[in-house]
Amino acid sequence: MVASLVALLVTGCSKDEQVVAPTTGSESTARLAASKTQVYEKAARKLAKSLSNAQLRSFIKTEAVKKFDGDYDVLFSTVKEYALSNALTGVDLNSEELVASAELPLLNVAVPVHAEQWDPQTYTPLVAYLPENYDEKTTTQITAFDANGQVHLLDAKQAPAEPVIVISHNERTEVQQGKVVLKSGLVSVVSGSTKSGRTAAPGVTVCGLMPHDKVLYLTGFWSGNLQAIEDWTLGAPEIRMNMYYADQSSTGQHIIYGNNRGNLWEPPKRDNVNNRWWRIYDRLVRWTADFGDIVNFAIWEEDSGSIIKIPITVKGKFLGMEVNATVNINIQDRDDYVGVFPVDRNFCTNSDMYAFGNQMMKFTLDYGDY
Repeated sequence: MVASLVALLVTGCSKDEQVVAPTTGSESTARLAASKTQVYEKAARKLAKSLSNAQLRSFIKTEAVKKFDGDYDVLFSTVKEYALSNALTGVDLNSEELVASAELPLLNVAVPVHAEQWDPQTYTPLVAYLPENYDEKTTTQITAFDANGQVHLLDAKQAPAEPVIVISHNERTEVQQGKVVLKSGLVSVVSGSTKSGRTAAPGVTVCGLMPHDKVLYLTGFWSGNLQAIEDWTLGAPEIRMNMYYADQSSTGQHIIYGNNRGNLWEPPKRDNVNNRWWRIYDRLVRWTADFGDIVNFAIWEEDSGSIIKIPITVKGKFLGMEVNATVNINIQDRDDYVGVFPVDRNFCTNSDMYAFGNQMMKFTLDYGDY
């Protein structure tokens, strides 16, 4: 069945429809994106026409709800690598560069909304595709096809009432040394870690000055405007975060959690974090006296694109004296920057009312002995 699904996705391109390989430079990048977009569109058209087969619909749902990457995705390179690679080679008849690109193994078939409720025996979904240079900040409609080949324009901002299959590249994996792996820095997909020595039971709010040398824990994320940072077409959000403190001399800053890319949290469903709290319990750092009285959380939602540097101001406080320092964080140009949020040691644990962040993303904290 896997091989037949791959064949359905990648056959049907004649020489007149061949994808032309790019050369070099910015023109090369644009042509490569256009080539990939053509592959996505052709795959969507062919798959939509093939969904009259109930067995095929059932297969897609079965694979999607396995959530191999934490979202409702089917990545062919991990399901049937040899079938995917052989079939895709046949699609791009004159595009060796495209076949060899890092993105092609990440061809993805997703059911981003209503996957669990979908009855494949009775409902045939539309199949949409996202262009390779899809930008959720500016895109208001996406193109989808039905089993009869008819074109439908779907609202990219308002999720549909029924399941829709979306073909694009996978956001949650990357290619390293020729292998498809989950993106680095992953902390929580379903649930966080546990700890002993809590200041209070999980969920209980305690306000006051946290002593130095306590371990800080992240206890939840919430978004009051999820659509602003992640369209329904892309499923659940990918939340990146770093922590910093400004040194006492006000001449520099130090990263104390995360790395150049930020550590990563992936709610298993959009609904987990959309106007509700996604409760986790993940160890961050031990807050030492070197950090002073303020640490800073930089948060963004990861999409894709070229790396850019965003300057942020990191605050610090030592013996009541406040200092500032500047640091550049590395994000991608289609990522959604949420903000940088200073946290004072005098805070309320597990408090929805006093949560840190903004409407795009808020978070809560706790602390313990270890």
